[in-house]
Amino acid sequence: MKKPLIILTIMLVVTGCTGWQNPLIKQAWQEIDDKPEAARTILAKVHYNSLSESDKAEYGLLSAIVDYETSRKPENDSLISASITYYNQHGDDWHRGRAYFYRGAVRMFKFGNIPEAVGDFKVAETIAEKSNDEELKSRVYERLFYANFYIGSNTSVIKYARKLLNSSTHLNDSTMMLKSMLMCATAHADMDRMDSAYAYIKKGIKLKKDVDWFRLVDVDANGIRWYLTMAYIRKAQGQYDSAIELAKVGMTDIDQKTRMKSMQLLAELYEQTGDKKQAEETKMQLKEYEDSMKYVKLGMQMIDWQNTFDERQQTQEFYRQTAWMQGVITMIVILAALAIGIGLWLHRRKVRRLSHQLDEDAQSTNELRSKMGLLENRMERISNTLLIGTQMYNQLQQRQCIAEATAKEQQSLVDYFTQLRPKRWQEWKRKYSSLSTAQYIFLIMQDDLHYDDEAIANALNVKRTSVRSMRSRIKSRER
Repeated sequence: MKKPLIILTIMLVVTGCTGWQNPLIKQAWQEIDDKPEAARTILAKVHYNSLSESDKAEYGLLSAIVDYETSRKPENDSLISASITYYNQHGDDWHRGRAYFYRGAVRMFKFGNIPEAVGDFKVAETIAEKSNDEELKSRVYERLFYANFYIGSNTSVIKYARKLLNSSTHLNDSTMMLKSMLMCATAHADMDRMDSAYAYIKKGIKLKKDVDWFRLVDVDANGIRWYLTMAYIRKAQGQYDSAIELAKVGMTDIDQKTRMKSMQLLAELYEQTGDKKQAEETKMQLKEYEDSMKYVKLGMQMIDWQNTFDERQQTQEFYRQTAWMQGVITMIVILAALAIGIGLWLHRRKVRRLSHQLDEDAQSTNELRSKMGLLENRMERISNTLLIGTQMYNQLQQRQCIAEATAKEQQSLVDYFTQLRPKRWQEWKRKYSSLSTAQYIFLIMQDDLHYDDEAIANALNVKRTSVRSMRSRIKSRER
């Protein structure tokens, strides 16, 4: 009788450890999409320390999603990082991909840590593409677009705008398709590819007619960028008056970067149209705007400083009023200051390490650019040589005289022939030794174009005796 009871007990324990899920965690998953605030309330009731390892991982993921969706800034990313550690060892691609995505989102939008956020997004991108998770791919591509947009990587901006367009097409999400077309147009306009930008704008206008009006709120929030993109296109087309009107609309955008670009474009357009006064006024307005942004940042710093100062004053007053607790509080403050100092020291170490890594990456990038420049110059020289050689060879085919050809043109003809007839060239190299450029040209006319002595003499503007003399000198070079 005892044996069946023992077996039953073991089965219950195993089942409880592996298949059971905390009901509050399950309830939070049900509310997370439509009611993130309700999910936050549910998570607040969870006793974290009593959760299993898998439930702790889900709790960390849910907390990151809630913080992101409700625009709240967490104290740190330790919970979602712990979830990632668990999912890397035990999780499936669905949980693991979203854990990396939401940690990247929190790092980017809550802490402003774009480099580490991009690293998380790239891992999420790899997981999404490997598992063909279209929903996750769409989210990751959108965030990578914005990350590269703010750091100015135009090539990556276009890459992820196109990826987002393809993903939204697979999902049949017309709103996201429209948004990604706007992204593609903006990216091409920033790279002065106005024809491509205009093509995406036309597609977007055509698609916008098929999208329900109540789903356009998110798209129209960024719609003013369309006007700025169209302004660049009109400038490239020479339609300055139309470009000025469109750029003025771009100045009403809430995005600081778009407004500053619109001001810069307006100043350029006024200079193009000869309106020096308006150009100077716009430049002054742009400078004032930049200065005002500096003052706003300075003002925020002053407010923070004053708040900190007031808090310190209140703390000191509290210490005076609670003298009997002063010793205990002083000890707490010392420990807190020590912790802050250690944290700052660790933070500075991390910043120095990242700065050193960025310097190394920048140096590597410059070296690669230099190598690319050398390769481009070399390719250009080879292209010019082959072009001259082609022209010289065509002259010989047409039985024209090449007696006035320079040494460079003669060498270009020989170089072109090595590419045109490689087998014959190798045969000559094996048969003869140390032939000059003129002797190779003689062989080209004789063996490849089948000139007779008279034709060779006419092409080189020499006597036939000179032709026979050169043939004998070439024959003497045979191995």
